[in-house]
Amino acid sequence: MTRSTVLLIRVLATIAFFDATNTITHALPVDNIINRGVAGLLRTTSSSSSRQQQDINKFLERRPVQRRLGHHHQRQQQQQQQRQSSTSLSFSADNSNISGLFTRNKFILLFVVATPILLELYSRIGSLFIPNTINNKNDKDSTSGNDSRFIPPPSSTSEGGSWNDVEHVTIVFHGAGGQDGYTDELMKRLQQQSNNNAYYNHIVDWSKYSTNILQASYNGQRIGKIVAQELFANQDSAMNSLKTIHFIGISVGAFAADSAVDEVNKKREKYNSKPFVQLTLLDPFQQRGIFGINYGSNSFGGIKADYTQQYLNTDDPVPSTNKPVNLKNINICYDVTNLRPGKNNNQEDEIFGHDWPLVYYTQSENCGKIMIDEKKKEETTSGTLMIL
Repeated sequence: MTRSTVLLIRVLATIAFFDATNTITHALPVDNIINRGVAGLLRTTSSSSSRQQQDINKFLERRPVQRRLGHHHQRQQQQQQQRQSSTSLSFSADNSNISGLFTRNKFILLFVVATPILLELYSRIGSLFIPNTINNKNDKDSTSGNDSRFIPPPSSTSEGGSWNDVEHVTIVFHGAGGQDGYTDELMKRLQQQSNNNAYYNHIVDWSKYSTNILQASYNGQRIGKIVAQELFANQDSAMNSLKTIHFIGISVGAFAADSAVDEVNKKREKYNSKPFVQLTLLDPFQQRGIFGINYGSNSFGGIKADYTQQYLNTDDPVPSTNKPVNLKNINICYDVTNLRPGKNNNQEDEIFGHDWPLVYYTQSENCGKIMIDEKKKEETTSGTLMIL
């Protein structure tokens, strides 16, 4: 074998050795080339030394080992790729779990649950910002400035009397829309029936806090409490002269009237002569906030009032106004629906159903009347529903 032939074999062997460390897909073609080249050289070479022949045989015997090493290296790479793939899948699963928290269905469910809760909080928060000037006894403006007061002194009447002369108090709370022609007629009628200093009639202007439908119920309760506190604080010593206190609540104003009754009931316990307290509800709005659907039905009236009466219309579209208050908590409920003008025809003078109880009460003989006889006994029994 010539020197050039031996050199060629060594070059091919070196190439094959380094190529064996690569993947089997690249090593196999080189192996075939080397094997064919070596076999051809052996066939074309007529003479060779025994030492050179042994070197060639050792080389050929070592090739399968190198091929196996290539397979082992490939398996290691495949295992590493599988581990990377499993890690990637695991990470993808984690991402899938995280994104699953924000699926459309879960978002809708969260929205449905959270919305009424947020609305309920909103309905309550407005009452926290209603100032109570009566608590600041050191503020001169709180006792002298009528603009900041819900209850002006009796001196504002034409007679110019004082609290010491007052024996009968009637306070009206308008509905969500504020004062209108119907409330004006009511106040005129009350004034006609009580035109001397012994009577104090006043409608509380709380329209600043009543127009927000969601907050009006809680705002009304806050207003009613403040009005009652102002009523007592105006002339604390003269309260012993009071004989009757009458609160009239129109629509959502029922919350203010009922709250005022509750506050008066707490205050009058410390006076020697307890005034008779009457509550009149004119088509009262009974839902408080979002969740208090039956609040008015279960809470209006009760033992805090000596006498409670309701005037009701049952077929108007205003929600939460078409049913009687729990008859266990009131003395009588007048259902005046059938008496409403224009109810059964298309008369031009038809009155809106929700306004009708106010109009009817204003025109009735019971307007402003305290429903007790001379012996302080109630004229009607508790729990009466009268359909007129």
